[in-house]
Amino acid sequence: MKLLRTIAAITLSTSLLVACGGGGAVSTPVGETGGASSRVAFDGSVGDGPVVGATVSIRDRNFRLLATTSSTDRASFNFDGEIADSAFPLIIEATEGIDLVTNAAPDFVLSGVVMTPSQTRVNLTPHTTMMVKSALAMEGGLTQANLERARSAVTTRLNFGLDTSKVPDPMSTEVTIDNVTEVTLSSEVFGEMARRTAYWIGGNVSEDDIFTALAADLVDSVLDGRGAEGTVARYTAIAHVVSAQVLIEAMLDGLQVNNQPANAALDSAINRVLSTADRSVRRSVSEVNVNSLMLSQAQAALAAAQAIDPNIPLGDLLSLLSGLQDGTAGNTGEALSNAGVDSSLSNGLDQTISIVANSNNSGVEQVNQVASGSLSGSNSSNTSSESTGSSTGSNSSETTAGNSNAGSDINSSGGGSSAGGSEVAFASTSTGGGVTSSGGGGSTTAGGSSGNAPTGGSSGESGSSTSSGSSGGGAGSSAGNSGETLYVDIQLSGDCASYSIAKRNCSGSDGDAYPSIRDAIAVAQVGQTVLVRSGIYPVASSDEVVIDVQGLTLAGYGDERPVIEGAGFPYDAQSNERTTLLRIAADDVTVRQFEIRECPYECAGFNKDVSGALVEEIYAHHGWYSLFRIRGSHNTLRYSEFAHSAHGGGVMIRPDDQSVPINENLVYRVISHHNGRYSDGRKSPEVPGDPGGGGNSDGMGASKFCSDNLSSNVCRRNKVVEVIVWHNADDGFDFSMSESLYQGLISFDNGPAGQRNYKILRGEDQADNANTYLGCVSLGTGSPEHCSPNECPLRGFELRGAANAYHILATGAGSHNFMGASATGEVVNSVAWGDSDFTYGSNMSHQANSEVSGGLSRFVPNLDLPEGISIRERWAYMHNQFRSAFTPPAGSALIDAGVHLSAIHCPEPGPGDGECREWSGQAPDIGAFESGL
Repeated sequence: MKLLRTIAAITLSTSLLVACGGGGAVSTPVGETGGASSRVAFDGSVGDGPVVGATVSIRDRNFRLLATTSSTDRASFNFDGEIADSAFPLIIEATEGIDLVTNAAPDFVLSGVVMTPSQTRVNLTPHTTMMVKSALAMEGGLTQANLERARSAVTTRLNFGLDTSKVPDPMSTEVTIDNVTEVTLSSEVFGEMARRTAYWIGGNVSEDDIFTALAADLVDSVLDGRGAEGTVARYTAIAHVVSAQVLIEAMLDGLQVNNQPANAALDSAINRVLSTADRSVRRSVSEVNVNSLMLSQAQAALAAAQAIDPNIPLGDLLSLLSGLQDGTAGNTGEALSNAGVDSSLSNGLDQTISIVANSNNSGVEQVNQVASGSLSGSNSSNTSSESTGSSTGSNSSETTAGNSNAGSDINSSGGGSSAGGSEVAFASTSTGGGVTSSGGGGSTTAGGSSGNAPTGGSSGESGSSTSSGSSGGGAGSSAGNSGETLYVDIQLSGDCASYSIAKRNCSGSDGDAYPSIRDAIAVAQVGQTVLVRSGIYPVASSDEVVIDVQGLTLAGYGDERPVIEGAGFPYDAQSNERTTLLRIAADDVTVRQFEIRECPYECAGFNKDVSGALVEEIYAHHGWYSLFRIRGSHNTLRYSEFAHSAHGGGVMIRPDDQSVPINENLVYRVISHHNGRYSDGRKSPEVPGDPGGGGNSDGMGASKFCSDNLSSNVCRRNKVVEVIVWHNADDGFDFSMSESLYQGLISFDNGPAGQRNYKILRGEDQADNANTYLGCVSLGTGSPEHCSPNECPLRGFELRGAANAYHILATGAGSHNFMGASATGEVVNSVAWGDSDFTYGSNMSHQANSEVSGGLSRFVPNLDLPEGISIRERWAYMHNQFRSAFTPPAGSALIDAGVHLSAIHCPEPGPGDGECREWSGQAPDIGAFESGL
């Protein structure tokens, strides 16, 4: 949250005329011309955790930007100016800045509303954001009556510790020394719920999407998955169980934010926004009393969690929460501790969240009905109806294009786009679990898979096909207890049916457990979950872990990341192995949260006939050949890291033969680096099959065998989105595919074996088979390790075949930043500068490109990736550096200098509908990142 009582003067955008000083003459009104106007003066605070330096945007009722200001070092802001009466209600939004709790930019937009010119206060918190979004989703939109309904629903259903006796209205109540601690803590708990929910859903789903979907569900004042248009029942169900997790942590004074204890950071943030006098009397967040609304919310959420996962060790917790409702039991944390409730419950809820994320629709419905009070919490998760049928998948593959400047989650069915020609198809991609459907023949999954869902739909509810089997809380399509969870623990000496999660031995009642992963897979049934405890799980030479059970979820337990370790390999010799250490050989499999290392050949991958698989939070490193191999179609690899392959690449799309296509896969927010290099950065030595050493070590590639000696490519309509690669010994990206989308990629300092950040070889020359490059970045820093300055890279982009490039940024290459001499297509809205810029071929059209930097300059990224955080967070650490460095600064010649392409851009500036590239100002900017968003 961004708070406080002391309101400092702010500086408005210089393009606006506002009153100067107290009581001065008021300038021309901001907003629509003509009609009445009013002097408007209001102040407020900004906060998930207190946010300083936030950009606060004042928008009219149609979301058109009127003015901007910023939050002070005490997370407060104010506005004083003349605004046309027709502009009301005003929507106030806060973006960017630094959250004093996370020490990073906020994860979502914070919103508030000024209903009338007489309103003098507007806070921007998660609670107010939900109020505004929910009122907007109601019939009649943002009226005073709807806002009041939303306030009541939000403070009741999504309380998260907000004391309404001290903060009656989150929007208009002034934040003071008397309530700042409650406001800060409840806002952070609310925000953490959104972050974790977005994480578990994954794919292109952001925290903003979570707010939008829950707000739509809340229009009837009930979170039951049955609200207005935009409700996604699966999002609601996951949010309920995640809420149970963060509420337990908060009540135990142990809230975790970004996997770190947050109390000290919360107290420090509050101190920073208080006056010196107030700091001496402020209360710690550990002193906040739990209110009855928070207890009710926790009780409902835990009941829903227990309904779908009877193995949760709640004991008498639900009864205890009921007894605490009147607030007479004293310190809630102490009462919970006395009842034996500790952090292990929060950790155990990770399993429950995974079950919900991978449950069938009946399981989702059960969670929502219990949490909303429509159904009592009976432990009936194993009685859900089966999901059956044959995969028919008839809907087309589509993609969502959003704001590239905000790390947009853009995925495409591929296909070229010309300024005056055919459009690129954009639609949402959802990979969070449940029944999903992929286009072009289709793949559907029941549990933890990937694929394309129609815009606005849940992957658990949308699409036109189904598949047999279910996971998590539902009954599987085969006989047996498919809803039960199996455990794997390297500390066990043998199988047991009496595993204790807490003690990690066979003295409990938590379920069946096995000492090895393969032992558990051997007995697993369709749709079951196997949770693996921390430790090193060795795999002998010439052996593999093969997942051949449909719909199986294999995941690290809680926040543990178990290690699958091979027998090792020689850097300086040919490997005689041809094994894949972890191989997915069944449809609809989910693999999550493992480290895989010392791989004699390949570390992990999909079989050629696999579809609907999801792999995330995998760290694979030190293998002889490819660290992850993609075969099959309609699979997803996301939020994973690959490093130090000796003689192969990080991620490779490569067919076994040319009879089975590799189509419509998604690789999303992966990082891949130092492949073809030892741990100390030296390039791998020359060996048979790798002349020169590191000659096959790309960050990510699609093999020439996708198209070699073929009239048509067998690797089509794949999507590579926001992948970051660096310091790979060969090329950054090396692709031979058709009709594919490469969105938001970043590649820097790759070579010297290949010397290209982007190398595009085979493919088809026909325009309707073109690949699309959108918002990609190539950088040569001038100081790569173990490489001459002009070698890594020698060339930035080298395109061949049919390819279209939009909003490209390239600088620092030794020879050519952009080489399209043998390509067919177009280059639009791109910038390349340095010793070389653009080289176009006779078959490549071009417009609105720049060979001057526009105030941008190449830089050297900080490669000291933080330890102890998720791969998702490591990706964000890298991406944010490029976004900051390469967003055009104020006054840049790149701003508004591009051309609007109807196939790419939203029709109007400002927020889009999630199906186009957002832009601001008079025209789109040139380059990879858009300013002003």
